[in-house]
Amino acid sequence: MAQTPPRDASRPGPPPRLLPDLVDPDPPSASRRREASALIASAVVPGLGQLILGRPFVGLALFAAFSVAANAALLGRVLRTDEVVPTDLFVYGTPIALLVWVVAVVHAYAVGLAIDRVAARRRRRDLLREGLFHYVSGDWNVARERFRAATDASIDPDREEIDALFHLGVVLYRMGDAPGALRAFRTLGRRDFERKWADDVAALILGPKRARKAAA
Repeated sequence: MAQTPPRDASRPGPPPRLLPDLVDPDPPSASRRREASALIASAVVPGLGQLILGRPFVGLALFAAFSVAANAALLGRVLRTDEVVPTDLFVYGTPIALLVWVVAVVHAYAVGLAIDRVAARRRRRDLLREGLFHYVSGDWNVARERFRAATDASIDPDREEIDALFHLGVVLYRMGDAPGALRAFRTLGRRDFERKWADDVAALILGPKRARKAAA
């Protein structure tokens, strides 16, 4: 049963865009090749696979940790004296470097080959369509949950879903949850590199006339 729109429903704002049939941006074979390449890259240079998979901060952290530990082990091996410091560098640096290498390889597999990205995209697409249907039907609570589920990390591991984030913000705004809408739009702003929804967000928050003036 469709719920009665709250009193905040009179706020100006664009209706959700009804999206056409979505096509997977990458065929399964191309996606698998990229993930396999990332795994091999992490085995060769810890952190490189994470960069390929779009995890720059994790990749840089793993690379830095491995570099420091490996250099310490190498330095301790090269010096090879009876002094405590060079010996400790080798003794502690070697297992730490090996541990970082293992973590990098396992992480590259966990966020790469272990995830069926094609199935995840299809699940997000289905949730997005269900959310749009319930929004148009006036059942905003269900629409909110569908849009929120579409942005969950379990089916959006690469944090690439922006359409559901925009519509989640619209639903929250029109339901009167301004703080929740603002959080959704802020997250959208960090992910929407092509500014697909920037004008719509501005029109919703500022109003069409003020949005056009701000863009001018």
